[in-house]
Amino acid sequence: MEAVLAAVYLDGGYQKLKEVVERLFGNIFMGSRSPLEFLNRDFKTRLQEFTQNEYKETPTYELEKETGPDHDKTFYVSVLVGDKKVGYGVGKSKKAAEQKAAEKALEVLQKEKNAQ
Repeated sequence: MEAVLAAVYLDGGYQKLKEVVERLFGNIFMGSRSPLEFLNRDFKTRLQEFTQNEYKETPTYELEKETGPDHDKTFYVSVLVGDKKVGYGVGKSKKAAEQKAAEKALEVLQKEKNAQ
């Protein structure tokens, strides 16, 4: 896929690439001004926009536990939509763990949506 998109860019430039990407993937970008803008956002932002659009809910993050000494902690975070746990992440900072949880939640929720 990357090779095809690279060929489109080399042959037609950025604008043509943008048109092709929007045509191919536009339905998954949930109202972003452009697919490239969508892809540049972090997972927490993408999850929030997805859940507000699909469920009229804002995700919440819960720190389940932290382990390790102060200088080398590991954080375990879950993300909920309503009262349903939809993702879980582990990271060396709370922010990193939240990003991982949001990434997993997006995968789960998009699979559920596509299965309908």
